[in-house]
Amino acid sequence: MKRQWIQKHQRLTRFQIIGLSLMATGLVIFAGIAIASLNIFPLKTTPIDESKLVAIAILFIMVGFAFSYPDLLMGPDKTTYSVMRTAVFFIVCLFVFLIAKIGWNATSLTDFQINAGWAAIITAALGSKAVQTFGEAKAAATENTNVSVTIPGGKNNMFSASATMTDTLIHNPSEISQTPPTTPPPHI
Repeated sequence: MKRQWIQKHQRLTRFQIIGLSLMATGLVIFAGIAIASLNIFPLKTTPIDESKLVAIAILFIMVGFAFSYPDLLMGPDKTTYSVMRTAVFFIVCLFVFLIAKIGWNATSLTDFQINAGWAAIITAALGSKAVQTFGEAKAAATENTNVSVTIPGGKNNMFSASATMTDTLIHNPSEISQTPPTTPPPHI
């Protein structure tokens, strides 16, 4: 599937319009705070916590991206939404929110610290996503599928082959005629 910013010959859905609006709002907020933090215009009369606004702007951009491209949160079959992908996406959004809020006001790397509890939550979320991906790949590999390959060349300038994918046995214990030795060889 070819991803395009605005789909050709299709109307944008309401969610895509909401997503694009959220991204535009986030970019405007982010640009406004970036310009205001330069102190070019001495219009600031009351101090504000810019880090909260920057974090909210980045959150708007990320959530807007999810609304604009909802197929990013769909499972491998591209027909239903994956709960795990959605959960991991929002945990990553939370992590980016926290890092943006902490990092905007940090003057050195010693100020840029996150609580170890949050780091454990992020590690658990990303680790569970890795386990899920491994499980889905293992389940997909056990299904018998027919694969066809067409390579230029050969008779009629095309060579076609098809094969059924099955599990490959690396070690078959029933083919071993004798048990392995229990002691090392004499020269060792």
